[in-house]
Amino acid sequence: MRLKLHFIMVILVAIIYMLFINYYVLNMYSELSTSDLENYQNNMELHFNWFSNNDFASDKTSIFYHILYLIDLTFKYISDKEFSALLFVIFASPVFFIYTLTAGIPNSKYFLITLPIVFMLLLTPRVIELFAAVIRTGLAFAIFYYSTQLLKGYRKYIGILVSVLIHMSMLPILAFYLFYYFVRKVTNIEFTFVTLLVLFLFSIAIMLGLNMVNPAGGNSFGLGYKAITFCLAVVFIFFSAYYSALKSVEGFVGIGLIFLILISFIFDYNLIRYIAISTIYFTTYIINTKRTAVVNLYTIAYFPFFLTYFLFWVR
Repeated sequence: MRLKLHFIMVILVAIIYMLFINYYVLNMYSELSTSDLENYQNNMELHFNWFSNNDFASDKTSIFYHILYLIDLTFKYISDKEFSALLFVIFASPVFFIYTLTAGIPNSKYFLITLPIVFMLLLTPRVIELFAAVIRTGLAFAIFYYSTQLLKGYRKYIGILVSVLIHMSMLPILAFYLFYYFVRKVTNIEFTFVTLLVLFLFSIAIMLGLNMVNPAGGNSFGLGYKAITFCLAVVFIFFSAYYSALKSVEGFVGIGLIFLILISFIFDYNLIRYIAISTIYFTTYIINTKRTAVVNLYTIAYFPFFLTYFLFWVR
């Protein structure tokens, strides 16, 4: 009975979040002529025309649009087929994400304890944008996150491969994920300055690789935005020092990604999309500790970041 109640609560949160994105956020983005949402619609029309003419090789990187085309064929009775397929992905990604995020919650009591931090995480602007604006990245991440957290064996590797094929932005996350197991195999992970330094240097290596392989436009974020990101990194490091976050793959990946974002500011390289994924992974670590005191402390520490960022976004 408790398991059923817990599952119902999780699904309820997922549905509410889904409706929030649909009725409020998508309306905002759909009104912007330069938004990613319009770009996706235009690209879908182009790819669907190719596919309907049995041309499946015009774009070698279009697996995302292949998936949407299959969804479109499934729901072909809907009049606005292109947009309905896109909405299906927008709906499915948050459900996968929320289900995975809360999978480590053992009971309804602990669910209520973690509810404030889950609520703040879901309303963090970059997390909202991950599923409502950069939709392809959101789908790729939802599959990657679900695969690495809940799947085992060959299913995990298939899920990771599919996520990378949908969007190559999963490769830096995968690099940190694999590096964690490499470090754990070579040495016993403890909080030490050396361990953080190695992770920081690895982040620099990834940044240099990204800069060579895929030069991107500079970021336009102000000093205040960068200061907020730095403060969040300090929070992560604090929990590494006192609660052994580096022993967890989620904590390790979260800290690695926040290092990568800070380094991108120096290199004038736009990687701000990873702040949502970094926060999600670190919050997953916090939830998975199953320690009420740790969850409450992190909730308090995260609140100023959330409030500042949210007020800046709605303004």
